[in-house]
Amino acid sequence: MSDVGALAPGFQGAEIAAEAIARGGPARAVAAGRPSYAADRLTAMGQTNDDVAALLLEYADLFAMNGGDGIRVRSYKKAADSIAAYRGDLTAIDVRTLPDVGEAIAKKVEEALDRGTFRQLEDLRAKIPGGARSLLAIPGLGPKRALHLHTELGVDSPRALAAAIEQGRLDGLRGYGPKTRQALLDGIAAL
Repeated sequence: MSDVGALAPGFQGAEIAAEAIARGGPARAVAAGRPSYAADRLTAMGQTNDDVAALLLEYADLFAMNGGDGIRVRSYKKAADSIAAYRGDLTAIDVRTLPDVGEAIAKKVEEALDRGTFRQLEDLRAKIPGGARSLLAIPGLGPKRALHLHTELGVDSPRALAAAIEQGRLDGLRGYGPKTRQALLDGIAAL
């Protein structure tokens, strides 16, 4: 599994590549320094699916930050899971055939495949401050809390959140007891 990161940095389908290495397939050629077309397709497909899934997850988080309803947020997250789990090329199928991908989500996926993003995501990115969005990288910190910390304390990065916790600025905030503060510090350290 350690060779997987070298094969495709950021590739979320590590188990696929690990299986190919174990079988001696195209990924093994890449690991041995001999790239092949088939390995490039495996990597490209996985990254395309993962990239689209990441866009849908980002949209779900930003939608939640913007006050969107929880049912739609969960729908986008479930669709992202389905797309990330799909092992084939998204451009070769009707994405509505995947579980949890309906008409509206399919249109966003198709636009993401064409443009690398979709209009509604760009609109939300423009509405939500970048500092609040950067806090979403912290494991265990959800979108609503990230926006709350940004608006209440002006925290705009994981490093700034760690400093705010160490300075005791979260001590008086409801919902940020000692366990939560420690969990946030642990999450920041894991980045």
